[in-house]
Amino acid sequence: MNKATGIIAGIVVMAAAATLGGAWYTGTQLEPVLGNAIEQANRELAASFSVDGQPGMQIELLSLERYFFTSTAHYRLRLHGMQAEGGPENRELLLIDHIEHGPLPWSHLKTFRLMPVMAASNFALERNADTQAWFAMSQEQPPLRGQASIGYDGASDTRLQLLPLDAREGNDTVKFSGLNARLVLSADASHYSLTGRSEELLADIEGQAGRLQAQFKGLSFDTGGTLGTSGLYLGHSELKLAQASLQGAEIAPVQVENLAASGLMQEVEGKLDVQASYSIGAVNYASRPVGALQMSIKLANLDIVASREFGDFYRTVIAPQWQTPLPDGTLPPLRLSIAQRQQLETLIGRLLDAKPQLQLERLSLATDHGESHLSMTARLANPAPAKPGSPAYWPALIANVQADLQLSKPMLADVGSLQARLQGQTDPARVEQAGRDLSATVAGLGQMLGLVKDEGEHLRASLRYSDAVVDFNGQKMPLSQFAQMLGQFSSIGQR
Repeated sequence: MNKATGIIAGIVVMAAAATLGGAWYTGTQLEPVLGNAIEQANRELAASFSVDGQPGMQIELLSLERYFFTSTAHYRLRLHGMQAEGGPENRELLLIDHIEHGPLPWSHLKTFRLMPVMAASNFALERNADTQAWFAMSQEQPPLRGQASIGYDGASDTRLQLLPLDAREGNDTVKFSGLNARLVLSADASHYSLTGRSEELLADIEGQAGRLQAQFKGLSFDTGGTLGTSGLYLGHSELKLAQASLQGAEIAPVQVENLAASGLMQEVEGKLDVQASYSIGAVNYASRPVGALQMSIKLANLDIVASREFGDFYRTVIAPQWQTPLPDGTLPPLRLSIAQRQQLETLIGRLLDAKPQLQLERLSLATDHGESHLSMTARLANPAPAKPGSPAYWPALIANVQADLQLSKPMLADVGSLQARLQGQTDPARVEQAGRDLSATVAGLGQMLGLVKDEGEHLRASLRYSDAVVDFNGQKMPLSQFAQMLGQFSSIGQR
């Protein structure tokens, strides 16, 4: 018994010594680790988030008070170009961070997390002039706080919390249920995952056109990726919203349910492929059911290096000029130097050399009685030496096109009935007749103009193009003849 007790005591002493030694080691390594992490974060922010040529956000370590088992750090986040009523403003956020040294921080021991870590961080927003109103909305509690575990290899696991907010001013009300998020980041930032959820946001405010009410429920997001050879993060992203509604003095009630958006970025045989899909399970307008919407798009065969360089050019040259629209809402013309124009033309040429493919995999509307959908694929090529504006440019730019359209007559009838109801028609027989009239009009006009073929409950149209020859609904013609036909349709529509 005494021998066993001695062994146990020895283990306890060794564990205590290891803990003390680890805490001392963490204390000596913490400052350079924090410095490197902040430097890396600022580089990423400068590359991906800039305003008027300046980093939109910068992080600064103001102080680090180091003790044996703990340390206290103070950070400053500088936000540049934040939108406000008087125009863009610069703001500052202050954070305080209570850091527990590893290898076994007390907060981890309390929750039986026994994997050794370098440090456990407990951070919170501090009050200053820029955050005073935010504190007031969160009942004077730090509205932003979180915990992070930093491994000895530099990897981190961060849990972030935005507290519920309740703001009232006069008759205006904004309520936010809060948000919980988790970010897991590898030591070299080559892999990450970000997930989060928020239950509800309500707003009832006075706008320029009268009162406006908005509600969002069940928001969640899940994204993750691995840094590819392109220097871009490859992986998935997903955003879901259970319900959203909007109505106002001059806005009819709009409600959507089960909204989802997802994306996927991959490297395939040295090229970049990007996919995105969007869907809405149900749309209601003015308390009338509209239907379900779906759209899927894909970009393939994108030159990786040229895509990255084009993104850099857009962010540094084009985006700053297009940040503020003209009074009529249009974008101002680009002002490029001769060197910049040549650089842009070279980048576009390199992108087109890869023969990129643009694909609308599906665009559909489904109502109670039918579904219509459109799909289209276009492959591009470098039209050089043809110049933009020349007759040979567009035929050389578009290598081939394939498009298919299916219109459901019952769906068209549902749209016509909805339109009649929105115009105030209440007689069920007239509402039904309006639906039949729209379906018959579209079918008759489409066939008369040769735009569609009638196949019972569906109207179909197909388009094939390659080598300057168009096959439209089985009828082949030169591209010039097809362009002339489109011009005639356009003139008919303007009468």
